[in-house]
Amino acid sequence: MISYQNGDSQITSPKDLGYIKQVATSLNRVASWPLIESKNKEYTFAVKWNITCFLFMSYILVFQIWYVRNHISTTSFVIIGHTYITLAMTIICLQRLRMPWMAEYRQVIKEFLEKIHLFHQKDNSEYANKIYNYIEKICNIFTVFVHIQLYGGIALFNITPAFKNFKAGMYSSNKPVNTTYETAVYLSLPFDYLTGIKGHIFLSLMSWVSTSIGSTTFCLWHLLLSLIVFHIWGNLKILKHNLDNFPKPASQMTSIGISLYTEEESKNISTLIVELVNHHRNIMDFMSKTSSAYSFFLLLNFAFYQIVGCIILLECSKLDSEALGSYGPLTVALFQQLIQISVTFELIGTQSEKLIDAVYGLPWECMDMKNRKLVLFFLQNVQEPINLKACGMVPVGVQTMAAILKACCSYFIMLRTVTATEEMT
Repeated sequence: MISYQNGDSQITSPKDLGYIKQVATSLNRVASWPLIESKNKEYTFAVKWNITCFLFMSYILVFQIWYVRNHISTTSFVIIGHTYITLAMTIICLQRLRMPWMAEYRQVIKEFLEKIHLFHQKDNSEYANKIYNYIEKICNIFTVFVHIQLYGGIALFNITPAFKNFKAGMYSSNKPVNTTYETAVYLSLPFDYLTGIKGHIFLSLMSWVSTSIGSTTFCLWHLLLSLIVFHIWGNLKILKHNLDNFPKPASQMTSIGISLYTEEESKNISTLIVELVNHHRNIMDFMSKTSSAYSFFLLLNFAFYQIVGCIILLECSKLDSEALGSYGPLTVALFQQLIQISVTFELIGTQSEKLIDAVYGLPWECMDMKNRKLVLFFLQNVQEPINLKACGMVPVGVQTMAAILKACCSYFIMLRTVTATEEMT
């Protein structure tokens, strides 16, 4: 089990936190943790290693496409469907390996660590410290959970076909005749890997490398985005608490039945409102940058679940031990990630809606005209919902998730009907 406990004296910035270090270490395996651009050896090596991973997965994609082209009419749907799934995962992997090349992505992660992370808010108040500790616990647990998924996915994806081969006697000295090896990925290669042991071992090594890169990009990108969302949610919680506990006038009620702020209080109140407005503006600006950086990432992510979801359900539709053993864990993991990213983003939208009533609940009737204008300006700003959108069009949340799941089930039923009809004829 991974431990993220750190002594407070050792932590001087969010980069010193255990779960941030673990995410950085895992992403650095595919050179996707943003580093400061410089000419030092570490940065040069990271750029070269990222390009190497990208080129390797590009070759895998080409060989997969070539395999589908050559075997689409001669191979069973189980294998072709499996290749469609791995091909789609390779495309997603390539897109995510490309993101460290984007200045927008590097800027978002830098701003997250230097401004948005609740480490910078924890000393502002007792409540901020409470929210910081609460979010840290969630992030620690979530990081451990996703890393278990990561290593479990790599192992299952490669061990399952190896176990089937072992069970079928393919690794014995007298292997069955007219049988072929099962593999984690199917490629068109210039040598025989379906019946030759040397070719099979070579492809198995390629499978371990490609699935390690693919699983890292799948799990860690979702993890990093979820951590960002948790801290935005924490910032919104702190902002709402500060609004709910806005200081009331200390003076007695006037003849008109309203307690007004004194001139000295009005100056302090003006400063406090400006701080609240700036806090909200920083969150909005960061969300805008995050939407821009992750726009195509989210769109491609939704398209992947829409297409692959129905195929993987079709692979599981036989409901026998072999189908469920091969695709059951993958189905659960993929849909779990879709639900995970959708629910976490829904937290932001739900919390941001609460700000409208919180701002309106400020004692604006006790303020002078200048501060009332500031509150009105603030109220206009909080009307805009805080959420992420794929390509600025599709909002990320439970409604989009439900639409994707519904569409997957509909397409699955249609494909299942067509497949059953073809089998009968």
